[in-house]
Amino acid sequence: MKIDKIDLYPVSVPYKVIEKSSRVYRSGVSDIIIKITTDDGIVGWGEATRTASAKVIIESLEAMKPVLMNQDPWQNLKHEKNIYDEALWHWSAVTANLAYAGIDMALWDIYGKQVNKPIYQLLGGSLRDEVSYFYYLTWTDINDLIKQCQDGINKGYDVFYLKIGKDEVLEEEMVKVVREAIGPSKKIRLDTNMSWNIPQAKKLINKWHEKYTIDFFEAPVQIEPLTQMQELKSSIS
Repeated sequence: MKIDKIDLYPVSVPYKVIEKSSRVYRSGVSDIIIKITTDDGIVGWGEATRTASAKVIIESLEAMKPVLMNQDPWQNLKHEKNIYDEALWHWSAVTANLAYAGIDMALWDIYGKQVNKPIYQLLGGSLRDEVSYFYYLTWTDINDLIKQCQDGINKGYDVFYLKIGKDEVLEEEMVKVVREAIGPSKKIRLDTNMSWNIPQAKKLINKWHEKYTIDFFEAPVQIEPLTQMQELKSSIS
């Protein structure tokens, strides 16, 4: 079996509601769908997300194609090494990661189809039969936020997720409203998109968790250097 063809399909999906956060203001998302076809007709599908530009990821994938063509799809680690080391993509690791993730996904799809097994079995089996998903709350005014919470409750969600990091005074009011709207038993998860500094994060994490019982805070400070996250973790209750 050899990789015979690689096709790329840019896809743009509009959002029903504009996504707002400390780092994002967007009305949709554009990603790259990857189709890898083997010489015996097996097709694997993957998806590569983009950074600021989907075009950059398309060009990156085009540059990676020659490394993969006519190769055994089962030699994934070899392909990855060739792309990062011999093709020098380690110099642009973030972009390479986003692009190669879609290739990796498509190759795993091929593996599963060839042996007629779901991918989770090839990766060691499952620990649970199902997983829950959170209700994504949009950064908006208080009245609309209450409506969103009610919609999530009506649809059976137990976890509510909100991006923050723009205005801590307003956002504390938003968190308070969410807790009141969903009740004490459902979970709140907050994502600051790395917008807080360490003193601010220490103060707000302890304060808000004590008052509103937050399940977790995602990326409260810059994730690099990692020592910042370590310092923060050691100082919160």
